[in-house]
Amino acid sequence: MKNETFLENLDMIVKEITSSSDLEILYFKVNKPAPNSIIDLTRERFFSGNNNSLLEFYRICNGLQLIWSPKGNPNANMNFSPLLFLNRAVKFQGVINLLPVEIAFNPAQWKDTVWFEDDSDRIFYFIDGEWANNVIKKKLIPVDYFSVDMSMAVYPAANKNYILLLQDYHINYDDSYLTFWEDYLDFIILTKGEVKKRYKAFNKLSGFKNPPLNYNQLLENL
Repeated sequence: MKNETFLENLDMIVKEITSSSDLEILYFKVNKPAPNSIIDLTRERFFSGNNNSLLEFYRICNGLQLIWSPKGNPNANMNFSPLLFLNRAVKFQGVINLLPVEIAFNPAQWKDTVWFEDDSDRIFYFIDGEWANNVIKKKLIPVDYFSVDMSMAVYPAANKNYILLLQDYHINYDDSYLTFWEDYLDFIILTKGEVKKRYKAFNKLSGFKNPPLNYNQLLENL
């Protein structure tokens, strides 16, 4: 799915949930496009200067949030922010929380969440080569931060950028299937960002050892 189409389909989801008698939108915000200077700097630092659809997303909008639940959620009137789940163990049925580029691609942001100073330096094969565990963890960039204990991260590799599930409070990265950005956008539109469906589709012991799943294959896991 193209980035522009994703936003159009997202609006349709918002209208669908708004018209439901059982569900309600707790928060919805689409940010303005990110400055080209920030996008270009991010490309140089993390993607070896190559163009990719994930970064082009930020030219359309610099992140967005859609949070919905069955009506009567006690957290309906709380203050929402992109890093809501860092500090609050709140749960919602549906969350799409695509982080602004300056938050997601700031490695210091993920210290003591995704990576830690005392992470082991054990070396093993992961996706595209042999890497130390502490190197892998610093390469993981949460881009969809939808739960206190799970997020979807991009792993910038040599030729392709993979999307995978981080579990166990964002420290487990090797028990996830892989996919690509366009397929992930299709997936979260179809599932309306339901949190449990991400886990169901992506959770797999050493799933990264399998070929990346396309959209149709992800649906087969639901």
